Amino acid sequence: FLFACSFGCLCFRLNREIFTFIGMANSIAQEAMSNIRTVRAFSTEEVELGGYRAETKQALNRGIKDACANAGTIFLSNLIDYGASTLILLYGGFLVMSSDEKKHISIGMLYAYLRFWDMIQNS
Repeated sequence: FLFACSFGCLCFRLNREIFTFIGMANSIAQEAMSNIRTVRAFSTEEVELGGYRAETKQALNRGIKDACANAGTIFLSNLIDYGASTLILLYGGFLVMSSDEKKHISIGMLYAYLRFWDMIQNS
């Protein structure tokens, strides 16, 4: 729960920063286009373009961080999901092959439990 809350706050902050930098880049472009005569008169096209590139690069960097955080979350989620399924199959297989009558279960019971686990995962 704590991980999910901190991840949510991180994604919210990164997305807000992305849109802030995109907005700043758009304002630089709009200002340059509205004053195009002044920009051309003083040959400051490269200065304006550099400012625009700097802001869009900052937005790109935040987007890369956001994508890495999302990939990490999906990786951890799948690792837990498949890890639990693997443990269920492993322990269930030992119980199916067990010769002890107290611990022995049938293959049908293991399959029913796997379907139950699948139903919980997909809900």
